Amino acid sequence: MPRKHRKVLLLEAQLDNDIGSLRSQREFMRLLGTTYESENVAVTAKEVHSRADMKYFLDLASKDSEFKLIHFVGRGVATSNVLTNGDRIDLGARRDLSMFRGLNGKIILLPCCGIGKEQ
Repeated sequence: MPRKHRKVLLLEAQLDNDIGSLRSQREFMRLLGTTYESENVAVTAKEVHSRADMKYFLDLASKDSEFKLIHFVGRGVATSNVLTNGDRIDLGARRDLSMFRGLNGKIILLPCCGIGKEQ
């Protein structure tokens, strides 16, 4: 197998405690990881439960030049990403946007249901 040259940081907020729920993303996350790996991309998957977790992992990615993509999977409401413990990352607030400083040149995916719905 060829050496993996690209790295993805896959951050996940838990959607639903019930594994059998239709909103459970366990199977989706497994398939997403498999898809990245089939494209010769190394995946580092972490759960994000709080603002502190999000800041920690974004800081980690900003210091590692091999991370080219940060992919967050979770819930969204209006302009906010909602984390497991209910914390929100408001993409319209300077305080929250400051967490993304230092990620220059990296691609950030924040696909969350409801983001921009009221726009």
